[in-house]
Amino acid sequence: MPRKKSLKKPVIRLGPLTVRAIKGEPGAWLWRAEYYPPGGGGRMRTHSMSRGRGDRYGRDEAVSRAAQLLADGVHLQRATSEGEQIRPIETTKDLLEAWLGAQKERLGGDLRRGTYKGYLASAKRLAALPLSSVPLSEVKAAHRSSALRRLRAKYADSTVSLTMAVLRLCWRWGMDEGFVAHELPGRSWSRRAGPQHMPSVIDVLSTLEAMKGKDSRTYIDALRLQQAILAIEWMFYTGARPSEVALARLRDIDWKRATWTVRDCEGAKTGSREVPLHEGLVRSVREYVASLSEDTTETLWPPLIDRESLTRIWGGHARRGALAAGVELWNQKGLRHLAVTRMLSSGIDVATAASITGHSPVVLLKTYAHVLNDRRKAAVDVLAPPTGQVIPQHKPG
Repeated sequence: MPRKKSLKKPVIRLGPLTVRAIKGEPGAWLWRAEYYPPGGGGRMRTHSMSRGRGDRYGRDEAVSRAAQLLADGVHLQRATSEGEQIRPIETTKDLLEAWLGAQKERLGGDLRRGTYKGYLASAKRLAALPLSSVPLSEVKAAHRSSALRRLRAKYADSTVSLTMAVLRLCWRWGMDEGFVAHELPGRSWSRRAGPQHMPSVIDVLSTLEAMKGKDSRTYIDALRLQQAILAIEWMFYTGARPSEVALARLRDIDWKRATWTVRDCEGAKTGSREVPLHEGLVRSVREYVASLSEDTTETLWPPLIDRESLTRIWGGHARRGALAAGVELWNQKGLRHLAVTRMLSSGIDVATAASITGHSPVVLLKTYAHVLNDRRKAAVDVLAPPTGQVIPQHKPG
């Protein structure tokens, strides 16, 4: 017996009011109005739209009653139940909730739904940080710096830039509303526009050759240069993110199967996956490990420093190597683009390429659609009839 399809309950948005059908059937719904009152700490309030028990009606009547509620100014009142206390805005998290409530009131007016979703995602990232529980009067520049450091360890610079912008917007709104008495401490941050050029294979090999020919004054400089060379080769062979390579440990490599397990931890971003290693990369890793005198079970990159500083050192060596080789400047992200482009151009299917680099197949299709255009054209050409062959036309009857 076919499964009965559930009815889709209608939702009507009228400025600050959201009118929602709770239960019933088409033409006879039980309705409820939802709104975020000013000063309500970002908490949603509800208002029954029934005039009596079992009062059910259709969409037109719901719009009429909602318009009357707007005229009465119900959405501007603190409609709390007896004994309920509205939570005061004391912490950054409270301020984020109140600000989101105020932004939701703008939906359908001067705020697009996509923009609001972006605000909501950024607020969730901020709410997961220790900064969210700090009282507003005690927020210092160090709290902002710590939040920035944690975000950059987990997300791309573009995401971090958007999240910090949302924090500034929220804080400014809190000052205008009287919830915050001072400016957001600390310096503003936005991502620096680095070289976005995707290098060619020749560019990468020339850069590595220039790096290998460089002399270092101290042992630590020589070690960091050696690590940068290996890290660039690692990203070149696998298309991995710099943060993932910085997290690599010796125990993550299966020498018999020649695979590297990317662990599901902060910095990996897309969860755990197993990446095959080319014999050339395996040979380079073995030679590097043999040259070390320290234990490399916890990290392949002694002495231990934070991941962000480590990847920044690698990027600096790559830029100096590119300058010495006389090629156009490129960054570590360019190596990832190069790896995906080479795989797709060589006929590797999207699912396989995504499983190696840790992309979502959907994102890969959107981002690298231009690489697949030639293959799509070739696929259409295969469907065409052979040249010179006439397709017979059959007359009806």
